[in-house]
Amino acid sequence: MLRRIAFFSLVLVTFISFKSQAQFMGFEAGIRQQSATAETAGVSTNTEMAYQFGLVGAFPLQEKFLFRSGFLYTQRPITVKGSPDQKYSFNYFDIPLTFLWKFNEFGGVYGGFNLSLVASADCSSCGNTSVDKKSGMPLVIGGTFKFAPDFGIDVYYEMLSKVNDSFKEARTVGANLLITFD
Repeated sequence: MLRRIAFFSLVLVTFISFKSQAQFMGFEAGIRQQSATAETAGVSTNTEMAYQFGLVGAFPLQEKFLFRSGFLYTQRPITVKGSPDQKYSFNYFDIPLTFLWKFNEFGGVYGGFNLSLVASADCSSCGNTSVDKKSGMPLVIGGTFKFAPDFGIDVYYEMLSKVNDSFKEARTVGANLLITFD
């Protein structure tokens, strides 16, 4: 299923890139606040701060409606409370598959999915147990706003129903600085 989605996404991005030029391309980097729920009853988790950075672009479909995609490195850490705490570190390469509605030259809102491909996963204080790695497709909604011709901010909310067999209901709020190359 995930391979079909990845193939469809690749075909869609290739088609759009042949048919149009990007309205904007840019680099974004920022922080995100991550939380998740443990699958095991009675186990509690802490929220964690993480980073995200990469390239993004928007390709016009209509005058104010654009396809927004890119390539982002995203951290999704989770800490399980205990003695000692177990810190899980999940790192992904995200490919945004979102649609952007620009309500003016300096702002717009978007929604869609991120195709999240696992780059690495490990756990501190877990001993020799291996960490279950799974790719996913979190739902993402957000807004991108420019406060100068080449600078702006991207704020978003992300939901992932299942991180792996141990964690579910991951929620993220994030903000990235956006530098565009119009």
